[in-house]
Amino acid sequence: MIIKENEFLLDIKGLTVYSKKNKKIIDNLSLVLKKNELSAIMGPNGSGKSTLTKTLIGDPQYVIKGGSVFFKNKSLLELNPEERAHAGIFLSFQYPSSLPGVSVSNFLKASVQSKYLNDGRVFKLKDFYTKVFKFMDYLNLDRSFSTRQLNVNFSGGEKKKFEMLQMLLLEPKLIILDEVDSGLDIDALKILSKVINLMLKKECSILIVTHHGSFLEALDLKNVFVMSKGTVVKKGGPGLLTTLEKDGYSSIVK
Repeated sequence: MIIKENEFLLDIKGLTVYSKKNKKIIDNLSLVLKKNELSAIMGPNGSGKSTLTKTLIGDPQYVIKGGSVFFKNKSLLELNPEERAHAGIFLSFQYPSSLPGVSVSNFLKASVQSKYLNDGRVFKLKDFYTKVFKFMDYLNLDRSFSTRQLNVNFSGGEKKKFEMLQMLLLEPKLIILDEVDSGLDIDALKILSKVINLMLKKECSILIVTHHGSFLEALDLKNVFVMSKGTVVKKGGPGLLTTLEKDGYSSIVK
């Protein structure tokens, strides 16, 4: 497959994915994401949205039976989960796991060190903490947050802010946000919008999986993909949100 240089960041064609129990979840799905664009995936429950995101990061509970996925002009399906992360793919989980005994700062330090090693860059501890505290201030997080055990007794908003902190530090090329707006109050949503807009300026593309189109209205949204029964049934621009809010999925999903 030949792709023009710098044209697409992510190119999915005919992707078919099964569960380990041999149930088809993604069915001949195709979509394209360009660089520096914000896109959204919407659709009824059970349409395969979360399975798609987990497939992209290499979740072993899913089996790919057909199709191709190219990321930065290279076959993503040939990479293991760690290699995909190093290539620049970041997934914000809807229900992130807690890690008792592991502090926020130590987790972040290990993640950034791994990225720097993969990129051939020199990791400097002082610079790392300077960035951590700068971004924590940006997210309205108290400095003591860095010493807490990862996701242990975190509120929903704190979990989301931790993922935003990771995004800011790691600067991935493709950010996938799965239901990132759920459980956030108005102030936290404003901060999330700021982070999304900031990341888009860093040559990053963002794919948001959400049920709530209202959250997207304040953002520079380029594409809306509607999924049903494991495939994309409709693609449009921001105007598609208006249709969905007015008529629901019944106007598109038969």
